Amino acid sequence: MLKSLFSRFKFKRVLNICLRETGSSVVEFVVFAIPLFIPLIFFVNNFAARSFSEIEYQNIARQSLRAFVTSSDYETGVRKIDYILDSSRIVPVPKYKIYCPTAKCFTPGSIVTIELFGSVKEISKSYGTDDVIGSQIVLAKLSERFDEWRDG
Repeated sequence: MLKSLFSRFKFKRVLNICLRETGSSVVEFVVFAIPLFIPLIFFVNNFAARSFSEIEYQNIARQSLRAFVTSSDYETGVRKIDYILDSSRIVPVPKYKIYCPTAKCFTPGSIVTIELFGSVKEISKSYGTDDVIGSQIVLAKLSERFDEWRDG
């Protein structure tokens, strides 16, 4: 008899512990909220990587255009741009186009525009392999005026 009372008490205690809902909020959070945060983390990471690559393209375009504007002639300017692009960390080396008035390219006050474009590869690191997911064209376009006080 004493043994049956003890086993009933133990069964009720275990049953009460199982029927309590004190940990249900933790379980609901784990089941519902965490799977919703995982895509958000991937989106923010992807957005940050693209933003940093566009900032890097803008910086390289600014440096290239400044080197072109400060050079003495067109060929020297193109060589300076090629050197800057080759020494940058951007892989593959971006391509560029320079727009300026045909007859007035190196005269004081003329406006020169550079367009820098290339591709950014998104790499998925899964199971120890690097898979290229896709690429996006990043365009940097800047304009600068030749110095008004420059000797023409």
